[in-house]
Amino acid sequence: MNRESVTEKGGREPLFTTPTRRLYDSILRKDLYAITRPCCVGTGCPHDRDPDGCDATTKKQASGCPSSLSAHPLRRSAITYHLNQDIPKEKISGRANVSVSVLETHYDARTEDQKAANRKQVLEEL
Repeated sequence: MNRESVTEKGGREPLFTTPTRRLYDSILRKDLYAITRPCCVGTGCPHDRDPDGCDATTKKQASGCPSSLSAHPLRRSAITYHLNQDIPKEKISGRANVSVSVLETHYDARTEDQKAANRKQVLEEL
């Protein structure tokens, strides 16, 4: 994917763009459903569906595939990655548009051992 150089009012430069503007979440969501279908990546259908007759083979209906993924696992993985990089929860919260309490409850997928290792590293740096 080639990123178009787009600057919005206020100077913001979105990561995902079209030639004239940012991509909206509905477009990204449909694309994600489409590219996470096993038949799309050449591994065949694990649900014994015929690709020629399956409604989920179209981009518009890709969310109908039981194996397609929503944006939530990708979002959770990105947040967990940033937490593992010792980026403060408050910074991630602001960037991901999620409260710290919701981040801790629903998006922090680190194990207790990973959390302990992160705390230890932060304390050693003090």
